[in-house]
Amino acid sequence: MCVAAAGDAVARDLLAQAVRALVTTTRAAAARCRLPEPVPAALIGGLLDAEQRLRSQLQAQLLDGPVRVRLLAADGTALDGARLLAERTSGLNLNCVPACQGAS
Repeated sequence: MCVAAAGDAVARDLLAQAVRALVTTTRAAAARCRLPEPVPAALIGGLLDAEQRLRSQLQAQLLDGPVRVRLLAADGTALDGARLLAERTSGLNLNCVPACQGAS
């Protein structure tokens, strides 16, 4: 990220490719939700938390396209999301599994 910000053409190209891939994947998932636009979405990851420029680029591209997506702060971790998905698809009640909020 620092090298791209300093103007290195290869690093900037790699970053642009990564942003396009994440935008494509996020839009595909949002389209499946069939929610009114902009579709709310939370992306989880240390890089997105640490790099405001990356998050800003993502948000700008996600709001300008065929399926508009609005980024929100996550209410939990990726493990919390996996737990919810497991509950919804299996019909099991996993309340006995502690939430991972704030886990490192």
